Amino acid sequence: CTDIELRVQRIAWRYARSWMFFDVCLLIIDWFFIFLSFFSSDDNFFDMRALSSGKTIRFARTLRSLRFLRILKIPTVIKDTTGFIGRSEFTSLTMGILKHVFGILMLNHFIACLWHVIGKQPGGWVSVYAPDASTGYLYFTSLHWSLTQFTPATMAVQPQNLLERIYSVSVLLFALITFSSFVSSITNLMTHLRNF
Repeated sequence: CTDIELRVQRIAWRYARSWMFFDVCLLIIDWFFIFLSFFSSDDNFFDMRALSSGKTIRFARTLRSLRFLRILKIPTVIKDTTGFIGRSEFTSLTMGILKHVFGILMLNHFIACLWHVIGKQPGGWVSVYAPDASTGYLYFTSLHWSLTQFTPATMAVQPQNLLERIYSVSVLLFALITFSSFVSSITNLMTHLRNF
């Protein structure tokens, strides 16, 4: 049985030994980009072209992408949450279903983001279907496209060039295997859950 630690000093010490350094680095990088975007419109402050043409921005953007390493904390959070809620079989099965659904949603998010990046290239689907759309609209269009690759649904957005076509076929093959496994796992968990 695991006890929940409620003493602030111990919580702070554990955080300081584990993820604090990483979080502070990410925070500094985020503040750096906010600072640059805030002052980039002010021509009297400094010339953005001098920084953007150098390796500084590329290096900072690479470091900023390390934010995704926080995903490694998800299994620990799920394990702690399950331990907190209870260890009944019903809870375990429900958490298993939620974990599978969340996993599919995360996969679709990453596929959608890459579809959006590929589509922003000249002659891509963005220039054909939504050249003046907001970022939110483009994201949800990409997410819609990604979800339709995993299901028998249709979507008006189609690949417009070879790179998009290759990505689309690759995602379809990946989705065929992944979604079949997902349906099988969910069916198995639901069957066990129905026995309660």
